[in-house]
Amino acid sequence: MATVGWWAEAFVYTTGISSAQAFGSFNSTFHKEVVTQGIPSAEAFGALTVGWEQFIEPVGIPSQEIFGNVGGSSDAFVEVMSIGSAEAVGSHTVSQGAAMVAPQGISSEEAFGTALFHQTIVVAVPSINSEEAFGDTTAENAFTPITYDNIAKTNESVPEGTSGCYVTLIGAGGGGGGGSCSASAARAGGGGGGGGAIIPRVFIDVSLLDGNTWSISKGTGGTSGAGGTTGNTGGAGGNSVFSSGSVTLTAGGGKAGAGNTSSAAGGAGGTATIVGITATGYNGSAGGNSAGSVAGSTGGSNSNNAGAGGGGGGGIPSGGSARNGGAGGNSLYDTGSPSTAGAGGSPGSAGAGNGGAGAAGGGSNAYNGGTGGTYGGGAGGGGAKSSSTGAGSGGVGGPGYCKIEWV
Repeated sequence: MATVGWWAEAFVYTTGISSAQAFGSFNSTFHKEVVTQGIPSAEAFGALTVGWEQFIEPVGIPSQEIFGNVGGSSDAFVEVMSIGSAEAVGSHTVSQGAAMVAPQGISSEEAFGTALFHQTIVVAVPSINSEEAFGDTTAENAFTPITYDNIAKTNESVPEGTSGCYVTLIGAGGGGGGGSCSASAARAGGGGGGGGAIIPRVFIDVSLLDGNTWSISKGTGGTSGAGGTTGNTGGAGGNSVFSSGSVTLTAGGGKAGAGNTSSAAGGAGGTATIVGITATGYNGSAGGNSAGSVAGSTGGSNSNNAGAGGGGGGGIPSGGSARNGGAGGNSLYDTGSPSTAGAGGSPGSAGAGNGGAGAAGGGSNAYNGGTGGTYGGGAGGGGAKSSSTGAGSGGVGGPGYCKIEWV
């Protein structure tokens, strides 16, 4: 509510100022009353001062937003105080008597800016069918690979969805022959066992596997030949085999070292055999020989990653001194055991999928031959003995190996 001060005889009241948008009209009765009607907003628009026998002073103006210039008629002077805004909203007109104050149009884009009308835009995205966005949508084979590493399987079903398999096979090493003995004659030690053959990792397409099942096995190392009067032949190494329908892959085990009184031959290396597909295999190496009165011979080395041969056992002359056993042959990734006058040494492992080295033969005077290297190394032959009993026994051949990888 504005307060009105008098300088003449009449009071002028300004009532009901409540709107910043509507200004209504001022009705003034000369010497009596000025009434502002229909102003609905509390936002006042500046201080009004009328100078012509009366002074109008509204008090408590809450707004600094002024809406234009006020013009006065006759001798009346209207002064709008505290104009704080550069944005005009029109002009005020005051007339003597029934005075009218009217805002003359709010122009505008200065007050409200440019009105923008937006239309609804429908963007249609057609089905996405471009390989530029998603690449080639060709489905890949969802088959989960299956691997059996050195695990034998029999009559297993060919996995559904496979494209084929990789197979690796190594035959077991042959066992060493036992040494012979005699109290009155020269005697030979046992022959070294042969190394196992290898079929290196090879892929077999599923279209070539015309059987509904498959089997895979690994050979067992050849058994030891016992020493005795004539010496005993060791056992051959077992074959490692994969088969399915008309496809058969065989990595043959090494042959056993012989036992004999005067001379003992080392076992032959295992043979690789491939039927139904085109692939390459490598044979194992032969074991060393033994003869009376001489040291055992060295087992054959192998550079094709197949098993190496074991050394022959040491022979002994009649009534003479002992002889060393022969050294084991070297494989591609391992070294054979060295020659010795004592028990034949055993090499370590060449690692999964690799042919093992050969063991040394036992020295004469009843020393045993060593065990063939892992995988497929030939065993050493047993040493002879210048006595009626007690000749050395041959060693056991290195184990075979098998692996299948379904992809």
